[in-house]
This record gives sequence, structure tokens and C-alpha cells, in this order.
Amino acid sequence: MHPGKIVSLALVVSVLISGVCAEQQFADFQPLAASQYPSYQEHQGIGIAVVPVFDVSSQNRYLGINLLGRGFLPIYIVIENHSNLQGAILLRDEVLYSHDDSAAVRRSEQQARPSPSGARWAMAEGGIPGRIVALHWLSKMSDVRMNLLKKELQSQTVAPGKAGGGFVFAPIGKGSKAAKEVLLDVPMRSTSSNESIHFYFGIDVNSGKK
Repeated sequence: MHPGKIVSLALVVSVLISGVCAEQQFADFQPLAASQYPSYQEHQGIGIAVVPVFDVSSQNRYLGINLLGRGFLPIYIVIENHSNLQGAILLRDEVLYSHDDSAAVRRSEQQARPSPSGARWAMAEGGIPGRIVALHWLSKMSDVRMNLLKKELQSQTVAPGKAGGGFVFAPIGKGSKAAKEVLLDVPMRSTSSNESIHFYFGIDVNSGKK
């Protein structure tokens, strides 16, 4: 699959459906410190970790629905600003995913670095494929829809010494056609610089399902 832009699952669904939010409560996801996760990376005072949620009971608890069974992997992105002077800006609209595990895309060192000219992953035309339109299973679950909107990763500026984050929903497919690995490109920028810092992560889908 070509690299693509992670568009808003919850927002697309909210355009397709309507309804009044039911009074149902969902637990908030409480991440550990970013450095406690194996995926942790830090660059220029910005620390980031990605936390895939494979456990179905956890998906139901925090999101109100089993997204994995519907071909999407919820991934919580933890953002910490360890700088004392500058804010950290998440470029949400430029967060990208890919299922391509080629050496050129994987970047085996898995280290954050400024993106050189022309190195940014291409955004797939139109974002995530039109199969999102098939997510009519939320049509009578407006409470779940609102919960996804609330917890989905948004553009944000993380102040010095503070933390932020949110969920992205990466399409991985189902059954024999499901992706074996998801790659994420999470771009950040400091308030004192126009230079983007790209954090690259690889998530092993097969091992996570075991």
C-alpha cells in the first residue's frame, strides 16, 4: 500500500451519520510517561511514544467499540515537551501511515530526525480509501462516535514541561489481507523554528495480536 494520510475516522463517520449522543461513559486512556514505552524517541527536547491498543476489552473500555475487528488499529500517541523554553507543535494534518516495509520507508534506525528536502512521505490522494464509507455500523452508536471525536488526536501545541496526545486509527484490514506492520510518521515543530522534526515508528501487527 502506498503511504497515506491518516484522516479522521471519527470525523468522516460524523459527516455520514447523525443522532443525539446517548448518556454512556467511557474511561479515559491514561498513558504512562512516554519514556516507559519501548517505542520512545526523543529529539530536540520532544519525546514521543506510540501505544497500539490491540486488546479488545481495552478498546471497548476506552473507545466503546472493537475497531480491530473492523479493520482499524487504535494507536495512542504520547507527546511530551521536555524543553524549558519552546512549545512543541504537532502537525496533525501531516501524520502519515504506510504498510510498506521497504528499507527506504522503514528507516531501520527508527530515530527521529529533521526531514531533508523531498524526503516527506507522499500523501495518498484522497487519504484513507473509501472503505471508511462502509462504517455505517456506527449509525446507531452516536455515543461512540462522539467519544472517538473527543479522543482522536488533534493539532496541538504542547507547552514546556507539559504532555499531550490522542488516538489515531490506522486502517490495517482484516483476515489474510491484514497488514503485518504499520509505519507511522509523526511530524513535530518547535515554536522557535520552522524546521519539521519527523518521528518514525514501526508497529508489528502480528505480534501485537498474539
